[in-house]
Amino acid sequence: MAGKKKPPQGPAETPPLFTASEPPALLNTPGVTPEFAKALFEAAADYYRAAPWRKLADIQPLQASVIPSGQQIYIQLMGNAGLEYGLIFYDRLEDLENSYRITNNPLLQLPATGLHSLSFEQPTNLPAADRAAAKKYKWPVASSTAYPFPAVYLMDDLQRPDRAELIRIEALLRAIPHFVNGHLFPDPAYTPRSDDDPLEDYLPAEAILNVQTFDGAIEVQLRYPVAITDLVRSRWETLDEEDDEWNEEGLYFNYSDLDDDDFEEEEYEPAPHERVEEADSALQKAQRLMDEAEEEDHWEVRLRLAHRALEFSPDCVEAYLLLAEEDDLEPEEISALYQKAVLAGERTLGKTNIAQWAGRLWRKRRARPYLFALQGLAESLAEQGEAERAQELYYEILRLNTEDHQGIRYSLLDLLMEKQNHPAAQELLDRFAGDPAAAWSYSQALLAFRLEGNSPAAIAALQAALQANPFVPAYLVGRKPMPTEPPLDLYYGNENEAIHYTIDHFRSWWQTPGAVEWLKKNTSGSL
Repeated sequence: MAGKKKPPQGPAETPPLFTASEPPALLNTPGVTPEFAKALFEAAADYYRAAPWRKLADIQPLQASVIPSGQQIYIQLMGNAGLEYGLIFYDRLEDLENSYRITNNPLLQLPATGLHSLSFEQPTNLPAADRAAAKKYKWPVASSTAYPFPAVYLMDDLQRPDRAELIRIEALLRAIPHFVNGHLFPDPAYTPRSDDDPLEDYLPAEAILNVQTFDGAIEVQLRYPVAITDLVRSRWETLDEEDDEWNEEGLYFNYSDLDDDDFEEEEYEPAPHERVEEADSALQKAQRLMDEAEEEDHWEVRLRLAHRALEFSPDCVEAYLLLAEEDDLEPEEISALYQKAVLAGERTLGKTNIAQWAGRLWRKRRARPYLFALQGLAESLAEQGEAERAQELYYEILRLNTEDHQGIRYSLLDLLMEKQNHPAAQELLDRFAGDPAAAWSYSQALLAFRLEGNSPAAIAALQAALQANPFVPAYLVGRKPMPTEPPLDLYYGNENEAIHYTIDHFRSWWQTPGAVEWLKKNTSGSL
């Protein structure tokens, strides 16, 4: 919901610190060959697919050292907030600590030796020479938005890490997922201090992992936690107290605006209601009620707060969303609420701003409720059998949020497969090629079978799907019974993901003539 307090973000979530015309090419780094870069890209792709940021937020850093050098490294994992993905490396604990301090000038958080990082980017954000080399040498990537970009950000310049640092980065990319997924176990005594705390913390852990890099085997020692975590949480508690003081004075401060990460004031055209002070104040009051609703445990109270918010302002998108998701309504009434939320979002944001921000609308935090409203409307229409309107809305959301942080591609792919719109389905699969989800690889296999039957291409697609998640066939063909309740914790490649995939997609397989028998025949050894 808009207005919910968020913790201050370190440099992981801040805009670029400078503007560069063209960063240096990776292959211009002395000692970096195409084969060297390929190994780095492979490690980055494996790291991205493992998604260790699902377990660790950037306020849960790791301490590492590459043996035998023994140099200590402190690492923030980006991705938990769903905005930026990658890692930031600090050689000094003081620099890591400084990244969490509140400042209006992010340059003050820049380490003296520069900010060392590897981020995952769209290819258009890479130097042209890197894009050309990745295509020429077929360097692997996990998805079309996950091209690795190692860089060193200085006060007024951008450099690329030297060869030795790139080897260190490759080793960490290979070691961290194994450490996070294999050595971190939930602390049963942990209780979050506030809503800004991580949902889960872990018992202290330490491990030495042997990983294979381009230069051979390297040992990496990893340790959790880093003592800085207590400092960060203490600072957040101070923020909570400061926010209470603002509220006691009758003022309203929207924390969503604080980390609206690439908001550009000069391109913002005030929406009509923002030119009227009374209307703006009413909307702020409504949003404050929705902040209360988000913290409320009883759904009846949440509903009352949502209705009260709409009495203050009919432009409160979050109120419509809560009513549509929690009230006991007929499908047509739910669609009507989502439609009202969409219209309210257009009024509060302004159509000019929506048009200017198209493609990156998710990065405008104030616009996320509007995107959720479009998504809710599309899904409610699809459930009522209005496939054409739903499809139009799904494509519109992807136009506004091209990186698809909402997972719209999955709903759209389901719709296209159900309608047997195979050209559009293949185009969508290609657009997000490399998506590690079972829904992507198994849909590609099913589509290949529909188009070509038992062809080499279809078998190759099925083999790729089995590598992504080997548990799916047993549930799809009925060899394993489905649980009475869908599991909650699912990760790429695990059995719970296979259960969820079967729940959502078994009709597509069983309604495709010969598909289930083909699946049985070609996976008999894995069932």
